[in-house]
Amino acid sequence: ARAVSTTLAGSRLLVSSLLGLIAGRLPSAAAAGPSKDSPAMKMLQCDTCITVMAGLGKDVKHLIEGEKMWKPKDLSERVRMSCMDPNIADGSMKDACAFMMSDFHEAIGRDIALRWTEDSEEFEEDIVPKDFCSRLGVCREGYRSINEMLSTSDRKEKDLKWEKEEKTKASRKPKKKKDQEDGDDEADES
Repeated sequence: ARAVSTTLAGSRLLVSSLLGLIAGRLPSAAAAGPSKDSPAMKMLQCDTCITVMAGLGKDVKHLIEGEKMWKPKDLSERVRMSCMDPNIADGSMKDACAFMMSDFHEAIGRDIALRWTEDSEEFEEDIVPKDFCSRLGVCREGYRSINEMLSTSDRKEKDLKWEKEEKTKASRKPKKKKDQEDGDDEADES
């Protein structure tokens, strides 16, 4: 239970740090913004990549179903403006998206163009955001989103609380049983 509690505390610290980054509530020492290569920023870049690719995936699917495609100039512009997605919060999330785009916008555009290139393996395939971002190298294997981490943390907290309540109940029950058994023995003796 102690190891789970320590792990839970570590998860909470990471989650609260990430939420602080998202909300833009950074300590004064980090007022200039987190480093592009910091672990928290890398995680935010992965989250923004997944969000961006979900939006682009819907657009690309619509184009493919209509047997259309973007001109290279339009594709490049659409990819570059992806950080304007309303699902990407202002502050550190937008910063993470900008960092991600600065490194990967060309690769994203090339991969999207393959969706309407007949000789490519990706021709007319849907974009699966998490897989796409992992292949691109933005997300690491085994990555969990902020929402997944929060959900896991909440679940662990509830499980620990339940376990503690069960142990408390269990420690009270034997006393009652023993008292009842003692009472039964006295009744048997009478």
